[in-house]
Formats: sequence, C-alpha cells, structure tokens
Amino acid sequence: MRSTRWRAAAAAIIACAAIATTAQAQDYPTRPIKAVVSYTAGSGADILARYFTEELARLIGQPLVVENRPGAGGNIGGNVVAKAPPDGYTLFVTPSAPVTGNFVLYKEMPYRFEDFAPVTTLVNVPFTIVVKGDSPVKTMADLTALIRAKHGKATYGAPTTSSIAITGMYLDEIQATATQVPYKAAQEALRDIETGNVDFLILDLTGALGALNRGSVRAIAMLGDERFPSFPDVPTAREQGSKNVHWIAEFYALMPAGTPPAYVAKVEGLLNEILKRDETRAFLLKAGGMPYPGTSQLLHERMLATIEKWKRAATIGKIPQL
Repeated sequence: MRSTRWRAAAAAIIACAAIATTAQAQDYPTRPIKAVVSYTAGSGADILARYFTEELARLIGQPLVVENRPGAGGNIGGNVVAKAPPDGYTLFVTPSAPVTGNFVLYKEMPYRFEDFAPVTTLVNVPFTIVVKGDSPVKTMADLTALIRAKHGKATYGAPTTSSIAITGMYLDEIQATATQVPYKAAQEALRDIETGNVDFLILDLTGALGALNRGSVRAIAMLGDERFPSFPDVPTAREQGSKNVHWIAEFYALMPAGTPPAYVAKVEGLLNEILKRDETRAFLLKAGGMPYPGTSQLLHERMLATIEKWKRAATIGKIPQL
C-alpha cells in the first residue's frame, strides 16, 4: 500500500513539473533576447544572423538585440555566450568554427564544448575561391600555375580560421607554398583582392557575394558538393580535379549550457518554422546559402563530426595551432 502511495505521489510530482514546464515555455520570453554574432557587422555571418533574429522577433513578440563581438576567430563572441546566464535570454547565431574548429586550431580556448546548449542547425554555405575581377586567373589550374610561378611569394587572404585551414589544404594538395596575409575581417581581405594587393582568397560565399555581384572579384571555384544555383557557370573544385579542397560552412543556433530545455525547444521549433518558409529559402539563395533545418540532437552530432573534419584539415594542411 505504501509503495503504491509513493508511486502515485511521484507520478503527481512529475505531472506537475510537466505542466509547470509547459507553462514556462508558453510565457517565454518576457523581455528582449541578446543575439551574439562573433563577426563584424556587414559580414556574411552578420547578414544571416540578422535575418533570423528579425524573423524570430516577429514570432515571439520580443526584440532580439544583435551584439557583434568579433575577434580571435570568433572566440570573443563565443566566450560571451558561454559565460552568459543560462536564462534563455542569450542566443548565439554563428558559423561552426567558434564551437568546433577553434577547439582544434587554438592551443587555449576560453570556453569548452560543454558550455553550449545546441538549438538547431540553420544554414549551409559553400566556400569559394576568389581573385580580382579582371585577373587572368580563371580556373584552379590557372591559380595553381600562378602560385608555383611565384615560388612562395603569391599571397592569400587569411581573415578567418576557416580560410586558413582550407588554403592550407589547397597548398598541400598542389605541393606549393604561398604567403599568408592576416586580416581582422573578410571585408578587409576582399578590398585587397579588389585592388590586386592579394592574389587570392578563400571565404564563404555569403561574405563574398557583394563583391561578386559588383564584378570586382571573380569566383573560380565553389567548394560545395555541387554548383551553386546563383552561379551556375562556376564549377566546383571537385569538377576541376581537386580531392581535398571541399568545404561547406554550417551555421548554428546555440544557447548557454543549462538553459531550460523548454526554452531551447521553443526556439528550436520557431527557427525551424522560419526555415521551412519559401521566402526564407529565397533570401538564403540570394545570400549564398541553403536552408539546413534540424534539431538540437542533430546539431550536437554535427558539431562532433565537424570537429573531426577540422582535425583532418589541420593535419592535411599542416596548420600549426594558434
């Protein structure tokens, strides 16, 4: 009899907790949410983040205040989120590198993998190789010939850890060297491509899109699985014979670890609702990306798999830790 009463009491407690959790999620949020972007305003990451934060704000009826915290390959913004209170009022909209590749590339990190609560995958964006708009370089074979002819003096932009990793893989594949030119932001690197101060740059298509549309830079290869719909005349690196130069940026939404699961689930559901819209797909195509709907579990699995991809890239490209 006593055990029966205990089971009944336990069931009642669980039921009350479930009701309280549901009510908690229904009321959430009751104030503005801070959305952290670990790259500069106007960057590809910023453009995508602002689209999702604006759409999410419409659905939840509360503002999402974008806070750009660039620097250290995305680690500054990542640390802001990792150290934020897990109260549901901090959202991290970011390319994968700050929460995956940087654990491979940096000797010391200000936060851990476990400091984040995965929410959902958002977008896939292929990387691309660009040169000056009027450059005689029109293919990867042309670029390889240029690099080899300069005997280590060819220059490439290095605004992000992803740029560094992919370029390292390319140079290893063609058995050549080139001179790295570091930048704090992709737009700075693009300006030097436009003026011819740097020979080539590998970056995400979203970040390169403005310059490509102006014609001030030219894409000679897409690094995704297939040609991008907006640039059907630009072949993939694999079409041009490359085996290793393949990279797709994944964009994620995360919150600080310990955020109430009901809040995480609500944001996950709303973001996926946005991803299913035709207008979202149209916007992302114009911005150089493709919708990548998912779940918190899928994101957790993708993060682990992407860390392994970064490990392989660092080994192949002989990339020293920063």
